[in-house]
Amino acid sequence: MHTIYDYVHDSEFKDISAAKKLADWPEKGGVSPTFRSITTEQEKARLLLRAMYAQHSDLELEVQNVLFGAFLIGYEEFRDILLAHPEKKFEDVRKHPVMAKFWNCLELCDVDEDLLFTWIEEIRTEFHARNYLGLPIEAVPDAKIDGRPVAKYMEDNTNTIAQLHQRVLTEERKMKNFARMSCVRKQKAKKTLKLSTLLKNLVLKKTVQSLRKK
Repeated sequence: MHTIYDYVHDSEFKDISAAKKLADWPEKGGVSPTFRSITTEQEKARLLLRAMYAQHSDLELEVQNVLFGAFLIGYEEFRDILLAHPEKKFEDVRKHPVMAKFWNCLELCDVDEDLLFTWIEEIRTEFHARNYLGLPIEAVPDAKIDGRPVAKYMEDNTNTIAQLHQRVLTEERKMKNFARMSCVRKQKAKKTLKLSTLLKNLVLKKTVQSLRKK
């Protein structure tokens, strides 16, 4: 049995658009956090990326970039969840297997906590900047004023003006076509009238000649 997917998955662009729609991503934004946001000590960051995904070298590099960004941007929240464990099992977060592996990678690549949080901030800042229009205002603490309603109004206003301009152009084309057709009709009417007059004169002339002969 065929589904609509069998007919629309013929391009990467359509696949991405369909995936975003199914995942209920916002229309504005929808850009993942990524390793590419890092600008500080990039070579050391690349070493950490390789160390973290050394056992998953089959993953595309761009996928690794996104997974790296997603892990770092959620690192603090994950850490806080572990610290809030009701049985205090993870007062030392490194006891958690994921954190243990991550911190081993940090030590292997000589990455201290200050540099880690610098990377986290760089990823978070670009993530917020590129997804600002689709994020709740609470998720953008650096925003002093929510300017999105104004931006939305300006976008809608621009679209409305563009649509009105298109309508004006369409109506102008219609008027020009109407004027041209009217001109053509007038010319045809003049030719018809002229031909009719000629025919009447010819008939009248023939009639007069016929009467004279009699």
